[in-house]
Amino acid sequence: MKIRPDKLEFGDTIGIFTASNPITDEVNKWLQAGIKRLKEMGFKVELARNLFKKTYFTAGRPRDRVDDLNSLVKNKEVKMIITSMGGENAHQILPLIDFTIFRKNPKIIMGYSDPTVLLNSIFEKSKMITFYGYHASSFDPSWQWFGEYDIKYFKRILMNPDVPILVEASTKREIWRDGIAEGEFVGGCMTDLRKLIGTPFEPVWKEKILFLEQPWESPQQINVVLTHFKHAGVFDKINGLLLGKFYECVDKKNEEWNKPLKQIFLDELAGFDFPIMKTEDFGHFSHMFPVPIGCKGRINANKKEIEILEKCVT
Repeated sequence: MKIRPDKLEFGDTIGIFTASNPITDEVNKWLQAGIKRLKEMGFKVELARNLFKKTYFTAGRPRDRVDDLNSLVKNKEVKMIITSMGGENAHQILPLIDFTIFRKNPKIIMGYSDPTVLLNSIFEKSKMITFYGYHASSFDPSWQWFGEYDIKYFKRILMNPDVPILVEASTKREIWRDGIAEGEFVGGCMTDLRKLIGTPFEPVWKEKILFLEQPWESPQQINVVLTHFKHAGVFDKINGLLLGKFYECVDKKNEEWNKPLKQIFLDELAGFDFPIMKTEDFGHFSHMFPVPIGCKGRINANKKEIEILEKCVT
């Protein structure tokens, strides 16, 4: 049975932990500014015990990071858990997670980038809806990609259980292949999601709406990852593809290798007929609505519409 966390309310406590990279001095400035803003918005903040640990290129050992996650999940005062930032090594902690605790202590869990692996695995193993949205550092007032659009959908999706939700475009949307698709949302950062393929934590792709975004990869590497997904049978099973922002995905050394992103997807997916819609409504360096992983939605590429069809929170 699918589990929906309780909605967030002003006055609730938000817990912050990090799943992968250590927090540098620069990131800590963004994080502290984000924490200040969350408090000004009316929330309390609880920091994980090992939040500022550093072990070479990770924020402490895998056990330290799992202990932080477990502690925040079990803390009855914490109503929402949000990652501080991204990184590369969140998948290290997956084998150590007791996924039953999320069913016993359902609460909003949100992040983006490297936490892609956590958010999809938590839904897959516990059936608790998670959210591909913001880091705590995203709330830094100086961060240009967190504004009125983001505040609106933070409140609309996480603090209001009413559905359906018709998600407005943050900027221009494009139809890359027309059609209408319904299914549960699954996805996140493309290269991070790839880490789950062939593991016990791989999502069930059947009849899902796959959403993907990516920063800083060359067109060649985008094609490599896309082909891997195809060879793994992902595209044989999904109902639709929703693309977010692909930030600076260019080859600066070999400009003649810069095959257009649209052509990469249409060429590689020529044998499939599901709808493909390109947006900039989620992803790195973009405004975002929190995409509810495991929640049923609809993409209408004909009308350039995104809808959330069932309750994300209760």
